Amino acid sequence: MLVTETDVVIIGAGPAGLAVGALLRQAGISFVIIEKNDSVGSSWKGHYDRLRLHTSKKYSHLPGLPFPESYPDFVPKQDFADYLDIYATRYGIEPIFGEEVIRVAKEQNNNVFIVETDNGNLWVSKSVIICTGFNRKPVMPKPDGYDIFKGPQIHSSDYENGNVFSDQNVMVVGMGNTGAEIAMDLSDHGAKTFVSVRNPINVVPLEFRGRPTQHTNIILNKYLPSFITDMIGNIIKNCHYHDMTKYGLNIDKKSPGKMLRKEGKTPVIDQGTMDYIRQGKIEVKPELTKVREHWAWFCDESMIDIDAIIFATGFKSAVEEFVEGGEELLNPYGNPYSAIPGGQWSGMYFLGFNAYKSGILYSIQKESPKIVNHLKEYLRQF
Repeated sequence: MLVTETDVVIIGAGPAGLAVGALLRQAGISFVIIEKNDSVGSSWKGHYDRLRLHTSKKYSHLPGLPFPESYPDFVPKQDFADYLDIYATRYGIEPIFGEEVIRVAKEQNNNVFIVETDNGNLWVSKSVIICTGFNRKPVMPKPDGYDIFKGPQIHSSDYENGNVFSDQNVMVVGMGNTGAEIAMDLSDHGAKTFVSVRNPINVVPLEFRGRPTQHTNIILNKYLPSFITDMIGNIIKNCHYHDMTKYGLNIDKKSPGKMLRKEGKTPVIDQGTMDYIRQGKIEVKPELTKVREHWAWFCDESMIDIDAIIFATGFKSAVEEFVEGGEELLNPYGNPYSAIPGGQWSGMYFLGFNAYKSGILYSIQKESPKIVNHLKEYLRQF
């Protein structure tokens, strides 16, 4: 067993961990970053090939290093992965790889944190910054008949591209941003593509009047009250997607912004999926109720032959699994309720869990300096 003391332990070497690490380096505060995988940004690098950022590069870069001018406005996965490697090198960030944190506990008497990994190593620190993010643990449902279905059943986190599904009947379960994009990818690779959608969805265009919808949202929210921005959001949505019911897709009547604020649900940022549905390249089905060897049934009692199922059913942050007493830190959506919880949790911070306004990367850009400034003051007591 190795026991190490440091000022700060950062858990996770994704965008959030790198951002706060860079700012701590500039502030002269000692830290270690512990990462369970073998590279920085490993979860991003493991996403499907087609992925690109759904948010503008202006609002998606990390502190201190804008994206190169040569990058497109919506940065592709590989370019973003390269950017994260460059960022780590620029700020001299060298995480400890291959160590998964299994326990974080605060010793109130000593006012320090104990961080333990699966390799049995311990870190004793004055502060902990948890950057494991929304996507730590895939949510994988098991519908009736899951164990007798003959084809592949994978979570979207294991999907790479549609090459292996060419000429097959493939069903995507779930239509968030990931499900919508994977459905397009499958269709482009020659699969007969179905998407099972249980509830009404909210959707916004990727761009509005030639500029990213995210940019328009940020500007409107800066100057207008939420009820007016909600009204504008619904007008835009209804103009673009008023006809989707006839294709079997129900659009939620609530504005995208209100749903995000009140229910923690990110709208689908449409990169072309709606046109694929209109063109018949993707067929919408209602809630999946059961599967058998080569078939799938839905709540409207319809049935289709199916060769493979991809569950785009999301993730959960599950920080309570390794933070002792972490249940008290969660909001109704199961994520940390604050970047700086304070109280008995003073010295603990959360970064990369706030997508309730304008996206995760934008929140990292804005919240990381606030955390570091607060941490500077917190460390003065030692």
